[in-house]
Amino acid sequence: MTAVTGCSRDASDEPASLRETATLKLYIDLTDSRDRSRAVGDEFEDYKWAANDGEKMHTVRVIVLDAQQRVEHNSLWTLTAADIRATGREFPVKANETKTIILIANEAGKTVTAPDGSRVSAADLFGSMLASDGAEVDVDRLRGYTHELEANTDGDDMTAPLLMSAIHSYTIGNEESYSATFTIHRAAVKYTFRITAPDDEPHTVNAVHIGRAASRQYLFPDADFTADNQMEWSAYRTPADAGADVLSFTRTTAIAAGNSEQVELAPVYLPEGMNLAAGDIYNVGLTVDGIFTGMKDLNWSIPQTPDVTIPMTDLPRGTHVIVDITLNHTDFEIDYTVCLWTVYNIDIPSFN
Repeated sequence: MTAVTGCSRDASDEPASLRETATLKLYIDLTDSRDRSRAVGDEFEDYKWAANDGEKMHTVRVIVLDAQQRVEHNSLWTLTAADIRATGREFPVKANETKTIILIANEAGKTVTAPDGSRVSAADLFGSMLASDGAEVDVDRLRGYTHELEANTDGDDMTAPLLMSAIHSYTIGNEESYSATFTIHRAAVKYTFRITAPDDEPHTVNAVHIGRAASRQYLFPDADFTADNQMEWSAYRTPADAGADVLSFTRTTAIAAGNSEQVELAPVYLPEGMNLAAGDIYNVGLTVDGIFTGMKDLNWSIPQTPDVTIPMTDLPRGTHVIVDITLNHTDFEIDYTVCLWTVYNIDIPSFN
């Protein structure tokens, strides 16, 4: 999302040096790729397009608050319009103050939970923040809202299209013009299982099992950002009761005998995972030919150095966990997993 601000002074008795209003023009930048995809490949899989429409941004709501946290602008954009990128939209806002910019994508059909435990439709919550009434928004309370797996499932995992969210601050001062770009984050993590079965027996993968998966997350990232574009952060936090033991997901897939090529299962989308204590490690398992294989710990690496692995103890939103598995009868080996972040500086790429 790009905001371009051109300022103008209202006719008044104020000094000429003080600008009272600004004209804010917003554009949505959708990746110009196959089938109007709103997702691009990450740096290690740049040939990949969006795995499905559920990973794309279909609608986005833009809410702008003034310095008193009152709504100056609230509109829902439908991104199927062919001219949405070219035209942009304009509206006046106050100048010489810091704005809060709230972004919510794919709000339809999503349920969120208030700090007091009450649940509400995301569309109703954000649609009620009316600029015409100058509605006041408690941003601190809004940051306490959570997004529950239980209330937002579609079959096994998170309802698609995936909810996306962000809160930005930006100061419009007294200069002639400003230009800024604001990113939005998928409120989910993605697991992809890629399986090779080279032995002489056919197999059927019945289900995948993900250990220590989170059942809920904050609606907006609770993170310490290290970059203005909010694409890198050094730490993040999840609700204290976000944990779950093992979640199981049906993935019935037949694999022919002697199949040395990878078979990729349909992805699983979950809330971002909590930080685990030292010694606790994320793990996964399979049910193959009706037999549960047991859980295996995950160690993460990057493709450039697959032999350099670190126990996987955190899983911030936007990350893509790729689990490579080799089946040998009823046992399996994890070759490596790819989780794109580093120990001290978490880099969040868009997953495919």
